[in-house]
Amino acid sequence: MLGAKILNSSATLNTFEVLGSIDFVAGSEIAFNIRLFQAERADQLRYVADAGATLEFLLPKKDGTDLTVSMTALSDDRSIWQATIDETDSPDLAGGNISFTLVEGGKTSKGTIQNAMSLVITGAC
Repeated sequence: MLGAKILNSSATLNTFEVLGSIDFVAGSEIAFNIRLFQAERADQLRYVADAGATLEFLLPKKDGTDLTVSMTALSDDRSIWQATIDETDSPDLAGGNISFTLVEGGKTSKGTIQNAMSLVITGAC
C-alpha cells in the first residue's frame, strides 16, 4: 500500500520537514512537496518510483470537482515529488483531502492524504 506525506515547500534530498497540511491563501501561488512511503511497513520506508512513473494529485475545488495537478519527481530522490499551483487556480480550491494516482510500469496505485489542505481566511471578520 502506498502512502504520502506533505513536506515543506523547500524540501530537498535528506533535508525536509513533514507538515500536517498545506495552509494556503486563495489567490496566492501554492508550492508543495510530498514524499511517497510504503504504508504497510511500520517504519514507513520511503517509496522510490521508477524513472518513468507519473504522479497526479486531485485537489478538491469549491464547485465539487477536482483540480488535477501533475507532480514532478526530484532528480536525486524520486520518493519526493513537487508541484506548484498558480494564483489563477488557487481561488477555486476548497481544502480538505487530497487524492493521488501513481502510474509506473503499467501498474496504478492510488491513495489519499486526509485533511491535507487548509484554506487560510484573510481580511476583516
